[in-house]
Amino acid sequence: MQSIKSFFLEMLLKCGLDVQRTSSVPFGSRWHRDIQFFPNGRNLATVFDVGANTGQTALTITRHFRDSRIYSFEPVPSTFKKLCLNVAKYPHIEPICSALGAGQGSAKMAAEVLSETNTLVIDAEAKLNPELLIEVPVDTIDNVCAKRRIQQINLLKIDTEGYEMNVLKGAQHMFAEKRIEFILAECDFVDRTSEPHGDFMEIFRYVAARGFRIVSFYTGGVDNLGWRWGDVLFRQTSDLPPGHVATSAAGRQP
Repeated sequence: MQSIKSFFLEMLLKCGLDVQRTSSVPFGSRWHRDIQFFPNGRNLATVFDVGANTGQTALTITRHFRDSRIYSFEPVPSTFKKLCLNVAKYPHIEPICSALGAGQGSAKMAAEVLSETNTLVIDAEAKLNPELLIEVPVDTIDNVCAKRRIQQINLLKIDTEGYEMNVLKGAQHMFAEKRIEFILAECDFVDRTSEPHGDFMEIFRYVAARGFRIVSFYTGGVDNLGWRWGDVLFRQTSDLPPGHVATSAAGRQP
């Protein structure tokens, strides 16, 4: 005889829902759980949410890492207002109306009001239609950390629609001092000028040269050619001895 539990699971599957215990979710499915797999990822004390948009990632981090101090960087004024409204009741989330890049100053930015897709990578259409561009302030990770006396970034999340490398280049000191633990970056696997993301191979080579290794990939978009873009989680491992393999108490390996 079918159990009540099996009946409800089958009904949920018919509705397109697959329910699993969180303990049985495989490694590589959810970046926040994969970070928690590592001892140094169980408490993300300081998070830089670069390209915060309206606060989606900051709120996800809040649910899973309740003690985090989150700095959410969003340079577009209209989007920044929505961000402030969405995180207003969370004192540990600080919205900052600025972009982050390779140097300090200002830059022209294409702001898509309807899609809420904002990018510092200016395409041909935006160049021909300057009314699509706004000027935004730009700071660097190193300068923000120096001004605020931030010693460690436990998670650096970057979703800047193709400007990811510039953000990374603004963290020379933090990289040199091994003061960044995890990086979650949105990456392209197939170039789409209409959907700019950071080039995966360029980002990989850059962070690998600074001691980072890939933890996992998370699918964002696919089409008939396969995987277009997604998030990639990197972890600083240069402080680990050669051949070291992280294991949990249960003996699992990533």
